[in-house]
Amino acid sequence: LALGLLSATLGFSLAHWASMPWGEAITRYSIRVSLFWYFAALTLMAFANPKDWTFNTVCGRWLRWCWSGAALIFAIHVALAFHYYHAWSHTDAWQRTQQVSGFGNGLYVSYLFTIVWTADAAIWWLRPDWIAQRSYTVQAILNSIMLFIVFNGMVIFASGPIRTVGIVIFLLIPIVWWSGRSLNRTATMSRW
Repeated sequence: LALGLLSATLGFSLAHWASMPWGEAITRYSIRVSLFWYFAALTLMAFANPKDWTFNTVCGRWLRWCWSGAALIFAIHVALAFHYYHAWSHTDAWQRTQQVSGFGNGLYVSYLFTIVWTADAAIWWLRPDWIAQRSYTVQAILNSIMLFIVFNGMVIFASGPIRTVGIVIFLLIPIVWWSGRSLNRTATMSRW
């Protein structure tokens, strides 16, 4: 359902593509595509069992591709935003962040977020054994931070259809997560 809503929003948004300047359009759509793949990865995480985290299963391979694709497209989005909106100026980006959020130093959180997510996605490829063995808490903390940032971007600072889709998605995330975890508990119990 969440993926369907994102697809519908993308379709609706494409109708307005021609009315936007190219730089604005490509920057906006790059983050939407990144979020689509991020939410796909979250859904797969909800339904993944421990074996999937070794990336030797179909679900595990899709999970790694969705996670990595989302991170890569997010990094591209950041570069596009700096190019089209800030002319590669940190000062301009800081001032814009200050103007929009009232907290210019939040830009450093964005920098850190980009570095951590990119590094994490790289580790998924370079050290999949480490990802398979790392604590559930590490992934939960990383996703909590990411969801906080995404929530602010889609709900707090957005408007129009993106805000509506963001609200619906954030209402669906706990339902999807609970369903996936419940299904995995049932499958695990039936193996005993």
